[in-house]
This record gives sequence, structure tokens and C-alpha cells, in this order.
Amino acid sequence: IGFTSTFRPWHGIEDLLEAFRILVEDLNSPAHLVCIGDGPARGDFLKHAEQLEIADRIHAPGKLNHEDVGDWLASCDVAVAPYPEMSEFWFSPLKIFEYFGCGLPVVGSDVGQISDLLASGRGHLVAVGDLQAMSSSIHSLLSNPEAARKTGDRARRWVLKNATWKIRAKEILDLVEQTLGPDFALWNSSFFAKPALDGRATP
Repeated sequence: IGFTSTFRPWHGIEDLLEAFRILVEDLNSPAHLVCIGDGPARGDFLKHAEQLEIADRIHAPGKLNHEDVGDWLASCDVAVAPYPEMSEFWFSPLKIFEYFGCGLPVVGSDVGQISDLLASGRGHLVAVGDLQAMSSSIHSLLSNPEAARKTGDRARRWVLKNATWKIRAKEILDLVEQTLGPDFALWNSSFFAKPALDGRATP
């Protein structure tokens, strides 16, 4: 199970830990959890994992170079985005685009942009704070690798068609072109004639 994040409360790290405990203890899953990233709550997260006696199932390499993240996610069969209840959910969760780019099926909280991203069979949505449902969804994907693979493939195809850095940059530049007019339009067309931007996924 893959998870990338800074270790801060609003990324749902405590919910993730409890959902993983349910998966291991109540659903008897042999799964391991890969937690990529660093942050002020990482130490407490790992300490809590020890108290729950599931630390041996958790692999936390810390902060990685971006080019190495994909290698770690490639060892995973499913990824998670367990956001908790928040008064405002205004940000775009980069991790989901990263998961999609790696062809991973995603289990995520039904909140904010996540609800749209995981629609149309690109993942499993669970109610915010419903850790039993999150554990069950993860277990279902791990128990059905062919279904998980199809979901991950669907997500990857979507992100490569709709949300690469190059696509997002072009959308922004097209909006600027509409504002600034013909002179910018000439620059814009010449810019995208060059192989300047790669196809990595982004919001």
C-alpha cells in the first residue's frame, strides 16, 4: 500500500494508521504500508505504529528525490489518500496524480477534488472518517489483483490524456493568450513546438 505525503495531521496520517491496523488485525491482511515523505509528525506516527505493534509492516524511507518516488510506488499494488474532515478542502492533492501516473488504483476520502478524480472507475471513494470502509476497499483491491490492475490502468490513461504538466501549462498559456492577444499567441505556438515539457502528471 503506497502513501506519499508530508507528515501533517491534515493529510490523514492517523486515519491511515488506524485503517491499516484494521486491515492487518481484523481482516488478516499480509499487506505492508510504504509511507514516503517527511514532516513534523513523522516521529509520532512511527511511534504510534510501534505501540499498535504494526511497525514491522511499515516502511518509511523519509524524504526522497522526486525521481526515486516512482520506484518505491512501483512496489505497491494500491495507493491511499485518507484525508480527514476539514472545514475547507481547497487544495489539489498532488499525490493522486502521482499515483495515477504510476498506474495504481487509489482509495481516497470522498471530499473536495478527490471525489471527481476517483469518479468513473478510477478508484474507490469512502466517506471521510469511515476507516472500516477504507480498510475494506483496500482489502478488496489487494484481493482482486486483476480488478485492481484494470482500475490502475484506467487511472493512468486518464491522467496522461488530461493532466500532464504539458497539458496544464498549455491550458494556462492559452488563457494568457486570450488576455494578451496576438503577440503572445505567436510566442505560445513557438514554445509548444519545442520538446520543453515532459509528460509527467500534475494537477
